[in-house]
Order: sequence, then structure tokens, then C-alpha cells
Amino acid sequence: MSEVLAEEVDGILVLTLNRPEKANAMNEAMQSRLVEKLSGPKAILIAASGAKIFSAGADLREFSELERGVAAQKRRALLQRTLNAMLDHPRPVVAAVQGKALGAGAMIALLADELVMAQTDELGLPEIKHGIPTPVGYAVVVARAGMAVARRMVQDGESIGVGLADFVSEMEEVRTRALERAKALAALPADAYRINKQFINAPLKAALAAAFAAADKA
Repeated sequence: MSEVLAEEVDGILVLTLNRPEKANAMNEAMQSRLVEKLSGPKAILIAASGAKIFSAGADLREFSELERGVAAQKRRALLQRTLNAMLDHPRPVVAAVQGKALGAGAMIALLADELVMAQTDELGLPEIKHGIPTPVGYAVVVARAGMAVARRMVQDGESIGVGLADFVSEMEEVRTRALERAKALAALPADAYRINKQFINAPLKAALAAAFAAADKA
């Protein structure tokens, strides 16, 4: 079974993270599939199988045969490729979060052009509780929510609720609402949207490059 399900709905490419038995932890196959689909011409909705968790973050059991530092660097390289693919995609990318989104899962949700969440959902960067620095997570959060929120999430490991979302819906309506937003954004003039998105994301791309470089030196 594919780690990412892909279907077209009303002209929107819906990508569903599909490792519910692993809390939708993001392995190499899942991220490669996301990058592949983000290279296409369609507006995209990213959702997840199940209602309890959007994604638990990177699959820390993957690359267990490698030395710890090497495995961590490989996971960062995969994440950097995925995040850049989201930022570079010229069409709208909307995230539909049902359940918790943690670590890399939270970063993907927060990097979407628009984020739709259920009222009870939370996003978190718990890396510090495991002794892992996350300058990348800080760069992602500070771009959306500012320094104070980013510091709480990164330095305290605090999970934040729907204050980070663009739109909030009842749990059973999140995907429908996100699809509505994706269609509305996709209906806007494509060239203008692309140029605006490139300009808006340019500082974040630079900040992410610096954050990944800092993480590699940690």
C-alpha cells in the first residue's frame, strides 16, 4: 500500500499521508512521494489517514542500521527536500490537520499556504524533550506565528492549538473546508499567485537553509 494516497477531487490533487499504523510517521518513501506530487501542476490538499494524528513526525526507526549522527543527517536531508518542494510549488498547498501534528508533521502543516485545523487539534515540536535541537522548526514557526510562539514551541516543547490555523472547523468538516479553500485559491490567477508565493517564501527559504546548516553542525 502506498505511503501517500493520491486522488483528484474537483481539480485539486488530494494527498493523504497513509501510514496510520505508524502514526503517519514520515519515512523516506512517504517524503519521496510527496516531493514527486509537489512537482506537478495541480493545487494540492495534504491530509492524513485517521483522525487521531496527522503525523507523529519523522520515522526515527528508519535508518536504524546507520550511526546515529548519520541517520539524523539523512532524515534532515529528506525533510529539507520536502519542505523546499512545498515552498517551490507554484500552486496553492492547503493542509487539513485532524489530530496532532508533531515534529516534521507540524512543519509540513505550518508551511502550507493555508492551514485548516479541527478545534481540538494541536501542533508541537517536542524535539527538545528528547535532547534534539530544532532550528528548522523554529524557522518554520517564526515565519507563521512570530518569535514568542516559536520560542515556546521550540524551547519549552509546548504544543499550540488552533491559534496557528488559518481556518478552524469541526473535526468531521476539516477536509471539506480545506478542499473548499484549495478550490478558492486555485481559482485565482495562476501567474499572480506564483509570483506572490515566490516573493513571500524567499525569506523563509533562506532562513530554512541557514537552519538546516546549523542543525548539521549540532
